[in-house]
Amino acid sequence: MKKTTTIVLGIMMLTSFSFAKDITLDEAISLAIENNSSVISLTAEQRQQESDYKSVVKDTRIWQNKQAYSFETANEYLLYTGDRLEEAQLKYDTYLKSIENAQNSAEYNLISTLYNLELAERNIELLEKNVEILEKQKLVHELKLQLKMITQIDLDNFLLSYNEAKNTLNNAKNQYELGKENLKIMLGQTEDVNVILPEIQIKLLEIEDIDKFISENINNNKTILELRYNYKTLENKYIGFKEGLFSDLEEAQMEAQGINIKLQTKVLGDSYEALGAQLNLATNNMSTLYKSYYNNIKTSELEMTIKYNKLELAKKNMQVVQTRYDAGYVAELDYKSAKLGLEQSEIEYRTAVINNMLLNLEFERFVETGFTKGK
Repeated sequence: MKKTTTIVLGIMMLTSFSFAKDITLDEAISLAIENNSSVISLTAEQRQQESDYKSVVKDTRIWQNKQAYSFETANEYLLYTGDRLEEAQLKYDTYLKSIENAQNSAEYNLISTLYNLELAERNIELLEKNVEILEKQKLVHELKLQLKMITQIDLDNFLLSYNEAKNTLNNAKNQYELGKENLKIMLGQTEDVNVILPEIQIKLLEIEDIDKFISENINNNKTILELRYNYKTLENKYIGFKEGLFSDLEEAQMEAQGINIKLQTKVLGDSYEALGAQLNLATNNMSTLYKSYYNNIKTSELEMTIKYNKLELAKKNMQVVQTRYDAGYVAELDYKSAKLGLEQSEIEYRTAVINNMLLNLEFERFVETGFTKGK
């Protein structure tokens, strides 16, 4: 089991978006899953998949009961039918993991979108304040030019920065509006909604032995399950040819079709061996992916600490500036610039916290079902 320790490195505000209809995060997740095309498509197949699995279970039991009366063939057929049952179970488990994976993808994409919208909204506020400061500085630069304290080139260089800041603000607003439209599509809504986001509890990942953790959890992975299903299917077919586990009628049909049983057995054996190697390679690659997630989360924890310390320094600096401003030693523009720096540090810390939260969420779902974002 993955252990986490929850700590709070600062006050995380309860946030929401200034949309129209109020819904909770859980309600939003339910809507996102209900309206996800992959979930809808996979869920539509569930009855058929379950029926196929139950049919194999039923047929296998009937076959086992019939063959059990023959002492000579009982062990062979019980082994073969048991393999068929395991194959069917693997297939059904793989299908269920596909549904879970699609649901996790819908949930992750929604949460990522919501918190990115929150950051975008805060960033727009910061960019607007920056443009406001630059507009006042523009007046100062123009006045200085009239007084011949600076050259036209100095003013032109400043105007380049000023126009770039305005373009950045406009682009941020456009992306924010696109994000809100995408959110409505995710939720299957035609009107804006107000998704109330809970406070983020910062998690520090604690895994004492990553290799042991991987060995205990890797078989939940959808990719590994699919390969195991294909491997088991091929194994059953190979054993069937190798041990002659088919009826006289089936053998006659193969001979009529020109199928060389000995040659086919060799071909199946080679394919079986190759797929086994592929399964081992996929398992090793998946192990590497586990470690990559682990390292990324640990890196994000370090980034949170760095941004938190930077924020604390910005707060102390702001206290000094505030005192000097109140005493009349700091100009208003310098005071506003210092406040802007503090707000920038707050956003950077919040971004680090959100990135860590999303990495933990993705890793938890990856461990449970083999989910990876965007799939």
